[in-house]
Amino acid sequence: MLGGGVYTRHQSKLKLSFRLSVLWPLSDIMWPDFVCVVCLIIVHFQPTQAANTQTVSAFVIIDVQECFLEGGNLAVKDGNAVIEVINRIREKWQRFFTLTVLTKDWHCKEHVSFASSHSSRKPFEDVELNYTLKGELCSEAGGTVPGTVDCKGPTKTVAQKLWPDHCIANVTSGGTSSNLAKGLKTYDTDIVVIKGDNCQRDSYSAFWDNGNFSSTALHGTLKSYGVTTVYMVGLALDYCVFESAKDAKHLGYNTFVIRDATRPVDNTTGDSAVSTMLRAGVNVITSQQLDKLMEPSRAGNAQVRLIPDTMLLFIANVMVVVTAHSSASRSR
Repeated sequence: MLGGGVYTRHQSKLKLSFRLSVLWPLSDIMWPDFVCVVCLIIVHFQPTQAANTQTVSAFVIIDVQECFLEGGNLAVKDGNAVIEVINRIREKWQRFFTLTVLTKDWHCKEHVSFASSHSSRKPFEDVELNYTLKGELCSEAGGTVPGTVDCKGPTKTVAQKLWPDHCIANVTSGGTSSNLAKGLKTYDTDIVVIKGDNCQRDSYSAFWDNGNFSSTALHGTLKSYGVTTVYMVGLALDYCVFESAKDAKHLGYNTFVIRDATRPVDNTTGDSAVSTMLRAGVNVITSQQLDKLMEPSRAGNAQVRLIPDTMLLFIANVMVVVTAHSSASRSR
């Protein structure tokens, strides 16, 4: 020692070697157990995402087309107001929907729902149409709907309201345009389902034609994605949204209609449609209520592991090897 508690370099090496020789047996016994405890603490405090409890849902936008908006032949009063609400929902919640479907009325020029296709009929009249049991329209005097047949056997009667010409397939301008509304937010992943494309049958519902003779592609599409819940918006509340929601509920979907993202043709029939939907078990909510429903999904998705499961498994395997090696060393 040189005084003042200072060691020579040689003395320092001897002291360090002595300390390690004393501490190593203790560390050889304790440190694998210490690592075990640390890893258990890490696993315990890992924030984890719930085991796939998020609902498989679809956002269904019904018939938000130019023919039903301002300037269209069948404009729904205040119909343009739904565009802003729908866009806001998509901006906020799009990634939480498994898929988004847009439906489109897609009529031929002499469609059965047009008053102009029937002799001496005017828009908004109610009529009864007769069909064969296969869904073929029975011919009528003066009618211009193509492909009708003379009905000689059993028939099925279907109630039909007659409308102005609207949403004609591939028409992109004017009062009969079938284009989606300008300003409506869409994505490349959206799925479009057409309805009412059979000249002889109207289709209020996005699932079936009015006589339930044939279905659209919607139900099969939803099932292929495993969808269990549908959120419906669009036009018009008292016809196409109403019939679509009833069919969705009947088919077993947990069904929501977002009221402020729809508008009715008529307020009276709109109120009646809401009452009927509620009695049928359809959930009629506002977009604000949707926000409250979706918040838990946002919170759930925010919880992700700080350390991946594969890394934790690797650590566990290393612990096993090290502990076994340590035990073998101690036994020697």
